[in-house]
Amino acid sequence: MKWSLLPGVAAVAAMLPAAAGMTLNVADKASVGAMVGGVAKQLMTYYPPNNYGAVPQNGRSDKTGVQWYESGIFFGAMMEYSRVANDGQHLPTVVYALYNASYGPVMSFLGSNEAIAATLLGRWNDDILWWGLAPLTGAEIFGKDTIMMDKGTYSKLAVNTYLSSWSQWDATTCGGGVYWSRDRTASGNRGTYKSTITNVQQLLMSGRLAVLTGNSTYTSIGAQLYTWLKTIGIVTPTWHVYDGGNAPTCLPLNTNELSYNIGVLIGGLAWMFKATGDASYDADAASLLTVALELFAPNGVIADACEATASCKANEVSQKGTMIRGLMYLHMHTANATVKSTIEKVIDASATSMASLACDSSWNCGNTWAGTNAAVSIDFHSQLNSLELANAVASIHGASGIPGATALTNPFDGTSGSSGSGTGSGSGSSSGSGSSSSSKNAAAGTAPGSLWMFAAAGATVAAVSVGSMLLV
Repeated sequence: MKWSLLPGVAAVAAMLPAAAGMTLNVADKASVGAMVGGVAKQLMTYYPPNNYGAVPQNGRSDKTGVQWYESGIFFGAMMEYSRVANDGQHLPTVVYALYNASYGPVMSFLGSNEAIAATLLGRWNDDILWWGLAPLTGAEIFGKDTIMMDKGTYSKLAVNTYLSSWSQWDATTCGGGVYWSRDRTASGNRGTYKSTITNVQQLLMSGRLAVLTGNSTYTSIGAQLYTWLKTIGIVTPTWHVYDGGNAPTCLPLNTNELSYNIGVLIGGLAWMFKATGDASYDADAASLLTVALELFAPNGVIADACEATASCKANEVSQKGTMIRGLMYLHMHTANATVKSTIEKVIDASATSMASLACDSSWNCGNTWAGTNAAVSIDFHSQLNSLELANAVASIHGASGIPGATALTNPFDGTSGSSGSGTGSGSGSSSGSGSSSSSKNAAAGTAPGSLWMFAAAGATVAAVSVGSMLLV
């Protein structure tokens, strides 16, 4: 399908089998509000507030298994929900979770012992960057100097995460690139892999931090990352995006094409355009969008290839959701009216189809939104992807009338609050589990009795030298 000829919602709906479900009218803000509010409410039921600040993990690899990095994606989606829905009802729970997950006053998702985080806990650069996007959204909502909890700001936690990952850039191999793992001895050549997702996450944070702070060092790093992605061949001349490569040369590249790689890159270029005004970023994002939709929405509804055979692994499900978040960012910032219209059509078609074929009356939604495999599914991964899509609809069209909505204000106003306040409610399961992406190591076990495991009193994160200091 050529996306200049993208069919509208009615045409897509005509291609889909009839099924009982919900009705979404994207032109009606109250209808959008009912959907996005309902989906968010159900998603929050999967997080019982705890000292780890993450959805429980139990080691399973089926759809009930939740990995640590997916909690970062989850809280990032919930922070975006608060922004696009203008609703603060879930923020106390989300912000307190971020505080616990970053070891309280340490303000690092790696804790005070980075060696333990990299090996025993299996926290890799892409993992922490997913988490870092959540406080970055908080800083964008409330201001870069706003206290998250205690004395730490949202922006400080975001910048600490950014610097921790950026310290893993290695120009002596592959001509550059940030490593996927923080452990060079990780088995199966994973310790030497420079993954595309890590580098496009770093690019996305670069653009967003540049807009937030006005510091041009971030745009310089973003430009450096994007130049490397094109020079090494990860971004091809025909706008396909490959998955990465192993040091020392990164060649031959892993030519797998995954939805989150191209989607997060699109979002990163959108923010780089916002930060710099350089129209080449906007133009490149538009070219990437065409390929992304040809690959991942060939029939007008967004889908990963594994959905056709119902063979998606648990850690593959969130990929298209993070792609959708990237499309939402491009819609926010592009100067190209045709690009805006194209994004609106595919988001509207996907959301209307999801509501009709994959959502029940409580807004529990499945992950496959078209075809014979579309159905309601009550599981964390499906609900997370559904919120990413609902957020995009709310960002484009607006939302109103959300049940239980509260003012969008900073929940703790610099105080510590009470552990786990603001729990979610609904019919979703609260079970979860965790092995990490591509068989990364992950620690599972019982939550500690006190906050900030491995964080000694007064511990601080070691400063990372990056040449020119990055200032918040």
